[in-house]
Amino acid sequence: MKLLAVSFLAGLVLLAGCASYRAPQMGTPRQIRVYEGEEFHVTLNIDRATEHGWRLIQQPNPRVARVVSVRYEPPSAQKKRGHDVWSCEATGRGRTKIIWHYLPRGDTNHPPARVVICEVEVR
Repeated sequence: MKLLAVSFLAGLVLLAGCASYRAPQMGTPRQIRVYEGEEFHVTLNIDRATEHGWRLIQQPNPRVARVVSVRYEPPSAQKKRGHDVWSCEATGRGRTKIIWHYLPRGDTNHPPARVVICEVEVR
């Protein structure tokens, strides 16, 4: 099974071995292109001291991709912030969106502090 890692660090998108670019504004869709059967990871900065967390707002179309798991990577000497790493699998050809909001834990009344939108294309 092939593996693709996607990292969202302070607005910077890194596609392992493919390209890197700065997203022009918050909420601008990030393009992820994978092949059917591939696993890919979306890494999102998180600062647990702020009591905020990433909430999956829109699940992908399960015929195209699915979220397999999420794990937290704590800060290290090299990284000042921790990360939520969302593991996904490309299940079939097509296009879908995955949307996350960065919200105070348990709060649904305020607008998100950050928004990440991934447009996934499975070939």
